[in-house]
Amino acid sequence: MRLALAAAQLPYHYQADEFQVVERALRVGAGELNPGLFTWPGTLVIYLNFLVFACYFVVAKVAGVVNTAAAFADHYWLEPGLFYFLGRAISSAFGVLAVFMTWRWARESFGTVAGFTAAAFVALAPAAVKASAIALPDMAAVALGTASLAYGVRFVREPKLRNFVISGFILGLAAAAKYHALLYAPALISCALLTGDAGAKKVKALVAGAAAAGAAFLLACPFAVLDAPTLVSDLALMARRPGMVRWLPSPAYVFGTTLPLTFGWPLLALAIAGVVSLVRRRDRFSLVIAFAAAPFIIATLIRPLPPRHLLPLVAPLAVAAGAAVADAASLKKQTYKTIATVIVAGFFGIALALDIGHVAWAWREDTRTAAAKWVTAGIPPGTAVVVETLPPDVESPPLWPSKPALARLVRYYRVAGGGSPGRYAYQLKNPGYPFGHETYDTFLVAELGDLTKTPRPAYAILTIPDDRDFYAEQAKAYGAPLAPWADEYPAFVRREGRLVKRFRGAGRPGPTVDIYRLN
Repeated sequence: MRLALAAAQLPYHYQADEFQVVERALRVGAGELNPGLFTWPGTLVIYLNFLVFACYFVVAKVAGVVNTAAAFADHYWLEPGLFYFLGRAISSAFGVLAVFMTWRWARESFGTVAGFTAAAFVALAPAAVKASAIALPDMAAVALGTASLAYGVRFVREPKLRNFVISGFILGLAAAAKYHALLYAPALISCALLTGDAGAKKVKALVAGAAAAGAAFLLACPFAVLDAPTLVSDLALMARRPGMVRWLPSPAYVFGTTLPLTFGWPLLALAIAGVVSLVRRRDRFSLVIAFAAAPFIIATLIRPLPPRHLLPLVAPLAVAAGAAVADAASLKKQTYKTIATVIVAGFFGIALALDIGHVAWAWREDTRTAAAKWVTAGIPPGTAVVVETLPPDVESPPLWPSKPALARLVRYYRVAGGGSPGRYAYQLKNPGYPFGHETYDTFLVAELGDLTKTPRPAYAILTIPDDRDFYAEQAKAYGAPLAPWADEYPAFVRREGRLVKRFRGAGRPGPTVDIYRLN
């Protein structure tokens, strides 16, 4: 299911940040060992992508697809979908690892029934399924953070120093995927403190675990030290971003929007039952879960995080749900056990049906793809077409050049000595695109500013993301502008143009896409 979702909409559509991982991994293969990115930091996943791409290069060379590293770079620009699928497959593998490690954690804490329940919970949680299908470090951080806590719980049962060192080492790797995995640290510390060992042994375990975590982080992210100025600069940039501003959302927003999107209502109900079970138990394994979940719950109450950023909550609450189901399985009356079994099976069945429905929805033709086909088939070659270029209007149709035109573009870069074309070669127009106006086989790109010039473009494409109102609310809350042209461009197009085609986003991926003929 994760791989099926990962393949959906390729090679046309990508998550906005995926190129940061995929292209930086390719640069590592070109000799740039320093990814130059420390905002996630994501380096662990970047290096893993590099290793997978290196294996693909060997296979492609043996098969005669490419002969040199330069040809392999050109192969990326001509066939990007496969590279992104490989990057997403890595996330899917981490998604499976998260399921397995959650099973171990729950089994170590509350038994076999809890283990299988928790594993099914993580396997079906909507946020986990979706994050396993994008080439970003989120799933890696969660899977490794969960593995760290699984070994931490084993240390509670078997207080051998080796278990805690392994736990700390894995947490360091998780932090090298994404910093917020460090919020698992309080739970790991609680594992050391909840053993029956003497105080000196607990201190020894904490010191050894911290040293292992630091060593693992530096192993997976060595340029955090070797390129410390960039690290400091990126962290300062993150601190200055408007999105880092804290504001207090209503409880209705958190429990009515954020958490249901993360878990889905059926699994959220099981998670709530799990919390009740932990309160009743109040044992040391329940405390570990509380310390694992609390930092992320507090972060959500301080600032509403999107579901992908709440992934670390999935495993702890899955283990809690496992505890609740284990309690139900231990009921003495068979009637109660049967009722509980039916309810739990029903919840998981609904969650599975919702996930399958989402995968099927993702495979429907995106509105942007449909709009691109209409434009290339219905608008004469050489016609100037305008699209939005900045958020929230980032969902512009993917009007790619044809394969021959793209091959010519690659050769142009080679001749001009500019290396390989940037990722925006695959978009109709972007401010970073080097050529300004560029003629492809079927259209001519025009910038937004050209709307007021004569002769001006003949067509304009206006996209309406479903979450546009959310962007507007965020901009107002943070006191930040939405984006240049975010208001002026749609108003101008609607005033000066005539709607000739609309592709509605209801029922299929993508925003509503309106194509206007300018007067």
